[in-house]
Amino acid sequence: MSSSSFELLKPICENVMLSANKNNVEHLNKFLSEVPDTILQQYQNAIIFPIEFQLHQVSNTEVQQKLIECLITLFKRTYITSLEIFIHISRVLYERISSGKGEVVLKKVPEELKLSVVECIIALITRTEHSVLYEIYSRERYHLMSPLIFICTLLAKEEKLVKLRFKR
Repeated sequence: MSSSSFELLKPICENVMLSANKNNVEHLNKFLSEVPDTILQQYQNAIIFPIEFQLHQVSNTEVQQKLIECLITLFKRTYITSLEIFIHISRVLYERISSGKGEVVLKKVPEELKLSVVECIIALITRTEHSVLYEIYSRERYHLMSPLIFICTLLAKEEKLVKLRFKR
């Protein structure tokens, strides 16, 4: 079963890697919702790679939102077991909705994208293994969470969309 799922997953991920358009990303998200959790966990890094890559490349906010929805689907069905994955994804999410240069401000992006980022942050934190969270919240690494917490606080303070202000 594992190899057959991988044989299906590989071309879907390659399509997203080569062309992150709405159809390819929606196809990946549909696949992620249908595959057994154990397979997703096994290939989590291979799934994250093209999504993360394209989040850095794509400027279309609708496609960015769809890519983030793939991460949400993946994280709700797997556990984050690596500090590196947590750090990379949290930075990518932070960069989608804030300008990190000088004074941190929210980017002028659609509220739907901001909401997807917040939902992904929630999925990321809630599905991260305790040992990884323990590392993140350690004195040496607490600064890794600061940008996420700050941007969520900024969203709650400045956004008009009630779901963004009161997301739990």
